[in-house]
Amino acid sequence: METQTVRVTRQTHATLHELARLSGKTMQAVLSVAVEQMKRDYLLDRTNARYAEMRKDVTEWDEQAAERESWDATLDDGMGE
Repeated sequence: METQTVRVTRQTHATLHELARLSGKTMQAVLSVAVEQMKRDYLLDRTNARYAEMRKDVTEWDEQAAERESWDATLDDGMGE
């Protein structure tokens, strides 16, 4: 696996070191998990913000609710059985 160098503060390094020790993972693995979690949190935050924005517009909210409802019909399509 190709790697790159990332500069972190001494405090961040110490935290990574401690988390690695406690988890039994490498510091690289701990950092990878943290970055992936932050990416997921960001996506969820943006999604939640967009849904909150849509809820303010009754027409837009009704349109997306209707679209979701139309997709619900695909849940019983028999695929995956």
